[in-house]
Amino acid sequence: MKKFLIMLSVFAFFFISSHSADSMCVYNDSEVKDLPVAFVCGVFCCNNWTLQPCPPGKPHTPGCYACRYDKGGRITAPGDASFLCLSYADTPCFTNVSDHGWVVIHGGTDPDTITCTTHR
Repeated sequence: MKKFLIMLSVFAFFFISSHSADSMCVYNDSEVKDLPVAFVCGVFCCNNWTLQPCPPGKPHTPGCYACRYDKGGRITAPGDASFLCLSYADTPCFTNVSDHGWVVIHGGTDPDTITCTTHR
């Protein structure tokens, strides 16, 4: 039983480590509160997030970023993915991101004037 638990722990460590290394993340570096962000990775593959502004120098503060593991796709902000996981390009931030990349949303308090940069 002890060997089984050790093997299970080792497997869980490598499984969790490999997934966190291949995550796509979005950070709200703008001043927009309750910013709706849509992530679409295919039909029936999407997330809708509401992000708060990240405090200066603290990008990993809960609520100001969101991540999706093992998926690349398209970020739309402000955005909302519909039932079929569709999003539209008529928003200020519309960009593709890889499964190990990240997007930083910049701007002031007006969601219509935000911009975004993609990394990796």
